[in-house]
Amino acid sequence: MAKLNLLAGGQISQTTQGAYSIVESWLVVGGVMPHLSMVPLISESTNEYIAVETPMTWSSAQSFCRKSYTDLASIRSQKELEEILRTADPGSSKVWWIGLFRDSWKWSDQSDLSFTVWENGEPNNYVGDEFCVQYTDKKWNDLPCSMTAPFFCYSGEFHP
Repeated sequence: MAKLNLLAGGQISQTTQGAYSIVESWLVVGGVMPHLSMVPLISESTNEYIAVETPMTWSSAQSFCRKSYTDLASIRSQKELEEILRTADPGSSKVWWIGLFRDSWKWSDQSDLSFTVWENGEPNNYVGDEFCVQYTDKKWNDLPCSMTAPFFCYSGEFHP
């Protein structure tokens, strides 16, 4: 907790579920101060997922995650999918950017795609420029990267 308080200037509180809520944090794109939630991963890795509820485009979200943490979240298993769900506030947005993008479908950290939970009929590139992926209601959907949405980052070492 001391390390987290140092990162956020002492503005972190822990919820009863073990999530961390950062009330004040870094100034980012356009001077917007994001609302963040953090949950340590319960796995063999030393990573954490961070829910950033300030809507951004996919590339702005990627830049934010790479500057402040490690990268946009990669989801490689059902367990990681469940961990990501724990980071979001219960009443928050239900649509989130994740690190998956269309380049033969790779993760933002350049790892290969091996686990998927696509919505029925997805990916479909419906409008011809759906190259990024949003997570919604436990499923994935390809959408234009220029749309804005909250997003998930991860922090820690990369473990493919």
